[in-house]
Amino acid sequence: RSQVSTMTVQGSMDFTFHPASPIVPKDVNAKYADAFIDLLELVSGGERTNPTSTKNENKGNMIMNFAQSNPLDNIPEWSLGTVAAALGLVGIAIHWDAWVQFIDNFKIIRQAVPDDADFWSVLNFWILFAVSHPILQPILWISD
Repeated sequence: RSQVSTMTVQGSMDFTFHPASPIVPKDVNAKYADAFIDLLELVSGGERTNPTSTKNENKGNMIMNFAQSNPLDNIPEWSLGTVAAALGLVGIAIHWDAWVQFIDNFKIIRQAVPDDADFWSVLNFWILFAVSHPILQPILWISD
């Protein structure tokens, strides 16, 4: 596991990879970083200007140069949002039965808790659990 930080500077993209040390050794992190950048190069059409093992004059670990023509520049701005919305609707359609069950459960909870204050307390607790569970799961995995 590695955390990636990125920043664009004058048409280039700098990356820094932060492994969960000492769990992830430096050589494994370097391989992950190379694979990550190779994937970005493939998707974006950009080109790496220096390898992970060297530093550039800007003191960054990784630079991808996007100053040249990028194939993604030819995509109209509105189209990515439209594709994302369409895929979101497809995801809802695929899982329609689960959404219906979720809404039915929500109605049952609402009927069981007639007081608005109590209902919103229960709902807020459920939202806290639903949001914090994916965040806490990796922490619990590491602690094992």
